[in-house]
Amino acid sequence: LAPTMRRRQRGVVTAAVVGASFVIAQRTASSLAAPPITGTGKRALPPPVVRDRHTGKRAELSLIQVQVAFRHGARTPMEDAAAMSDDVRWLPSDTDKAELLSGCRRIHLFPPGCGDGLEPADVFKAGSGSAVPLHGGGAPGQLTRTGLKQAVALGADLRARYVDTDADSASAVRGSRLLPSEWSAARRLVVARSTLVERTVYTAQGVLSGLYPDSAADECAEVELNGAPHDEWMVLTDVNCARLQQLFGQGLSLAAANRDAAQQQVVEHIDTGSRGSWRAHVVWQLIAFRDWYSCRVACRKPVPEHVAQVAVSLDTAAARNMHTVFEGGAEFTPHPAETRREAVRLAIGRMLRFLVERLERPDQTLHLYSGHDWTVTPLLLAVCRHDEPALRSWPPFCSSLALELWSRSDMPLCHWASGGDPAAADEGRYVRVLWNGAPVRLACAESSDGVCTLADFKSMVAPFLVQDFSRECQPRVMRGPEIATADRKKAHPPGATPAFNR
Repeated sequence: LAPTMRRRQRGVVTAAVVGASFVIAQRTASSLAAPPITGTGKRALPPPVVRDRHTGKRAELSLIQVQVAFRHGARTPMEDAAAMSDDVRWLPSDTDKAELLSGCRRIHLFPPGCGDGLEPADVFKAGSGSAVPLHGGGAPGQLTRTGLKQAVALGADLRARYVDTDADSASAVRGSRLLPSEWSAARRLVVARSTLVERTVYTAQGVLSGLYPDSAADECAEVELNGAPHDEWMVLTDVNCARLQQLFGQGLSLAAANRDAAQQQVVEHIDTGSRGSWRAHVVWQLIAFRDWYSCRVACRKPVPEHVAQVAVSLDTAAARNMHTVFEGGAEFTPHPAETRREAVRLAIGRMLRFLVERLERPDQTLHLYSGHDWTVTPLLLAVCRHDEPALRSWPPFCSSLALELWSRSDMPLCHWASGGDPAAADEGRYVRVLWNGAPVRLACAESSDGVCTLADFKSMVAPFLVQDFSRECQPRVMRGPEIATADRKKAHPPGATPAFNR
């Protein structure tokens, strides 16, 4: 169904075709409503407001650590089942980032146990993701040129938020900022970590380049690759956890069997309008449809008009579906609170424990974690209130979750190793969580600005911290709603957590 005519009208590019009508959704005042494509665009915030419990006076705070977990930038889809019928071509040029990377900060990758830095181009010679090319010959699951630009924009956001452009050394940084103005003075105060995936590694490179754009191409940065190939804890994966396989499969089955009216209407609208060309297994429909839509829109590929018409509803429906899956279908089980805690803990509890351990050891450092939507979403589920607005939509590309650690300026900042138990230094320290630059409402916060004491924050997330991963991953006998069906096993064989939505 090749386009026969193109016309531009009121900021929307349309294509008249034989048998279908396509819209390349662009976010203009007169275009169809669309969910955000990227999480970037937020700038600096003032320090949080904390008052002395005894005097009621506002306490002066200093920023002593920031940890930012973020999703990669826009990528090609892992697969696009409707690409051929929609005449959507994913080309090798979509992921040709050589020219853009030449202006980015060079990075060296350090796998676990490897003392020699590796060039990203050498690590990803064979690509990343499925070996089956997309329609048009492009590689699946790779960061696009647009995605790299989004990563640089995220780095610029972090620069505006945390870099003191007037400070030429760490000692000169104002209390409301964390880093000095130049990379030469900050390079040991920025620690980057990434999953071993092409799109996350190059996203980390883009973020580092946006964070310190001056002389970006001249000075090298280091990026630590997380975990061994079969021991990745920076993203939800059930490869080595039988119990998580059970909970994830249960979540898939219960989410599909208990769709609400809005979710069902979205699926039926897309299925009817596409005459079956948008096809995915029933348990993956909402997630797959939303993924195809977002990948296409980010790269300005054609989107069927009937899909663009329900883009916002699709985003909301897919997000609710994803949360149900990640929580093991908890709301539809006999013990919802217990099931939810266990599912989220096994999904991301090892990473959350790593983050908490860093909070206990303030180092005046910016820690960057380049991951996936299956990284930031479980973290968000673990730390925010159930009515948090951030949970209403799917994490756009380059969405970020920042844990800011603040300390009262009148409290001495001692090195964590000098005092024995790290928890002994919790007094006078506070945590603020930002989602795409906006404060998140935390259950442990006493006020609406979302600030918790460090001790209260640790207590809040304690149920989601993995203590003994091997023991907690032992499978259990499934009963009642937990009984896995043959259809579920076919849709999600053990250890086959799909990568197309990460």
